[in-house]
Amino acid sequence: MTWCKPLLRLTTTLLLMEIFTAASENVTEESVSAPTTELWPSEPDCMTEFPDTWVCACDALCTQYGDCCRSSPYFRREEQSLGASPFICKNDFHVMARCPTDWPDDDTRRHCEHPDAETSDPLLDAPVTTNITYRNWHCAACHRDTDETTAVIWIAHFTCYPIPTVSVSDDDIVRHIAYDMATKEWTLNINAELSTCKLHHIPPDTKFNVLRSCEVNVVSDCADDWTDLNTEHLCHAYTALEKCNMQVYRNPHCFICNGFRFPQDCSKFVLPPWRPVLPSLSLLLDWKRLEKTTCAKGEIYDPIYCKCRKVYT
Repeated sequence: MTWCKPLLRLTTTLLLMEIFTAASENVTEESVSAPTTELWPSEPDCMTEFPDTWVCACDALCTQYGDCCRSSPYFRREEQSLGASPFICKNDFHVMARCPTDWPDDDTRRHCEHPDAETSDPLLDAPVTTNITYRNWHCAACHRDTDETTAVIWIAHFTCYPIPTVSVSDDDIVRHIAYDMATKEWTLNINAELSTCKLHHIPPDTKFNVLRSCEVNVVSDCADDWTDLNTEHLCHAYTALEKCNMQVYRNPHCFICNGFRFPQDCSKFVLPPWRPVLPSLSLLLDWKRLEKTTCAKGEIYDPIYCKCRKVYT
């Protein structure tokens, strides 16, 4: 690619004038807090309409999730800046990913804020939903929000490849699935047939009304060699998602400072080649439905580790 960054840097002011029909010639920090629908065609006006397609939010909850439209009456610049919200996007939903500043237990804080990249504990690493959703049990614990009457732990879903040639029950899978610390993978070994398993977590049906959807892997920063600080500041300042084939950008400014002029530039992305989906074996662990008669109050039986574990208060 021989064009791009130098040319874009030289024409940034002109470019912003082409895209934005703002009153002034320069887009300043103050303009972030002045909602307008003229800045980009896809950005909705919360004062007159409700977004048909989700690019940002108009409701009061956008203040805590950091996804307010600039036209939302709840938009506050300091709350919408990149990193201001304690929520992150995981499994297509916003989850609380920080402990309160006064939480004293460093071990719980570490597991909440800096969990291992590979999930090795299907129970404690699962998201927990009350009136909000937490990244994992540790985050719910440090917010003291693990009451058994309100907290619901997400269902563990194992998908294993290839399918064993012998017939296996859920009990067989539970007894033979294990986490390999060396490879950082879940494996299923039945009759010397080894399968590799992926662990995902599924939100419970009973909590869909409080889940907040989001886009994962959103580009919310400028390219390393981008030098226009004003555009970079605006990239960090607000949400108005811009999709480009397989990639989502936090707003048009993030789109611009990563080497694009207009949405039609998306043709620079090449779709990955199609690959056939192999048949798989699935196991769902719905913790609430597991046998708990041998466990004390506030505990759940963990069939993977074959013991009762304290998870509720």
